Amino acid sequence: MTAAGGLYYLKEKITTPDVLVAQFDFASCPLTWRHRIWGAEEYAPEVANGIFFYGEKETIFVTDDRWEVLPKGKDKTKQVNPVKANAGKLHMADFLNAVRTRQPPGCLIEDAYQSTATVKLAMIAYDTGCRITWDAPQEQILDQPAAVKLLQREYRKPWKHPFVA
Repeated sequence: MTAAGGLYYLKEKITTPDVLVAQFDFASCPLTWRHRIWGAEEYAPEVANGIFFYGEKETIFVTDDRWEVLPKGKDKTKQVNPVKANAGKLHMADFLNAVRTRQPPGCLIEDAYQSTATVKLAMIAYDTGCRITWDAPQEQILDQPAAVKLLQREYRKPWKHPFVA
């Protein structure tokens, strides 16, 4: 994975880039993440917040209140599918129910780990300016010593990190 961007507009206010593009080369498909958290109105505000999936026959756009299917080719009709659920509220209700019933939640800890690790690795690629290769079974960055050092941080005394390099 690679990442490039910068902290331009919100310097002195935040510590993460306010503009970032990250490229992930997953075995099943490539993925590009792009964000910008400042500036004037988006050129197309209706797609300012969401995710696009580009396929060979269709493009799918998903956001909080709908998902759209855009078929390939000219004069094709876009299919808009409204979503009336409050996903955040449902996610919280599912978690509270799991705590109450001691049943597994719909979003497992492994799911949270995978999504959080992916973001952390993108930030390491950004911070080092290096291409990161992740060995998932070993949970290690390959061939980038400066990047490996960023997988853990120094703990305040008397705490010690359980990971030993």
